[in-house]
Amino acid sequence: MSSRRSSYINVEGGVENMRAGRGAGEWFRLINYERLYFTIQRISGLYMFFYLIFYRVLFDAFVSPSLVSSFDMTVPGKVLAALFLVFLAFHGLNGFRI
Repeated sequence: MSSRRSSYINVEGGVENMRAGRGAGEWFRLINYERLYFTIQRISGLYMFFYLIFYRVLFDAFVSPSLVSSFDMTVPGKVLAALFLVFLAFHGLNGFRI
C-alpha cells in the first residue's frame, strides 16, 4: 500500500472505509437538509391524503355540494387548495430526487 493516503479514506484495522467529504457548504450548515426534506415529505403526504379523503370525498358526500363549493370560494378554501398544489409539487419533486 502506498505511504501516501487520500484524505477521504480512513484505514482502521486493515479495513478501508470511505468517509464523506466536507465541502465549504458543510462547514456552515446548521440544518440537516435531508432530515428536513424527509419531514416535509411526510407532512405533505399526510396533508394530501387527508385533504383528498376527508375534505374532497367525505365532506362532499355527506354535506351538500353547494356548501362545499361556497367554502372553496372563501379565503380559507383557496388557501387549502393552494397548499395542496404546493405540497403536491414538493412531494413529486422530492420523490424524484430520492
